[in-house]
Amino acid sequence: RDDHPLVRRRATEALRPYLRSPGVAESLARVARDPSPTVRHAAIDILKQTENVGLLEAVLRGALADSSYANLAQGIALFAERFAEKAPEAYQTAGLYAVTSWMGVVEEALIHAVSALSVEEGGAYVIAHAGQNNPDAARIAAIAALPPLALDHVSLRAEARETLRGSLADRLQPVRLNAASGLASLGVDADIEKLEEQLEQERDDEVKDAIQDALRQIRARADGTQIGSGAP
Repeated sequence: RDDHPLVRRRATEALRPYLRSPGVAESLARVARDPSPTVRHAAIDILKQTENVGLLEAVLRGALADSSYANLAQGIALFAERFAEKAPEAYQTAGLYAVTSWMGVVEEALIHAVSALSVEEGGAYVIAHAGQNNPDAARIAAIAALPPLALDHVSLRAEARETLRGSLADRLQPVRLNAASGLASLGVDADIEKLEEQLEQERDDEVKDAIQDALRQIRARADGTQIGSGAP
């Protein structure tokens, strides 16, 4: 109850070894509503280990409406980790797909969660955040998340391949690298021309290697010499 948030945060962190003691989890759940975002964050970081799943779910649902972007991202990640089956509904109910955050902190966390949970309905969200008008962190996460999502859901493959092709010439090296790697698993003959064009222009050795690998894998699938997941 100290007036200073730093004191309250340190007092909260001191409870970590006592999480399983009677009443401690309930006390931390109250602390998770503290006015200070750093204190709330500390409380939830401890509570994530609690065996009281009902209490934890209630706290995390509250975190999905937190005013702090960092805490909101924390809630998104923990909800996916602890309540995977309920997470898609919880994200939708909290209106998270409409949130725009500083530096894409929330969007990045939501993209990672959607990919980890393999939520087909989240594919459109991931694809939308691969574009140039999004924060760099969100774009990098989106391009990395697309291939596994598209491999799991045929309905996403055509648009995913189009998005990956369009990202081969991106200004960000991680985006180009992930786009080439994604086409290695998703690409088909129609993607070869774009990959060859980019190979001639690419100056980064790691990306060039990824493009060459994508070309090898696409051609191997076309020749029937390798089992692949390319989509029509």
